[in-house]
Amino acid sequence: MHGELLKAECQHCGAVVDWREDLSIETACPDCGLPAGMRPHVVWFGE
Repeated sequence: MHGELLKAECQHCGAVVDWREDLSIETACPDCGLPAGMRPHVVWFGE
């Protein structure tokens, strides 16, 4: 794994934000507001 587990990245707009909460599939991006796009700001092995 490479990246930062204390940040989240929006798959819709690309915003990277500090994140300390749980992420779920419904989590909305604080920048663009679109739901279901936030993921940990990491690259998993095999990705």
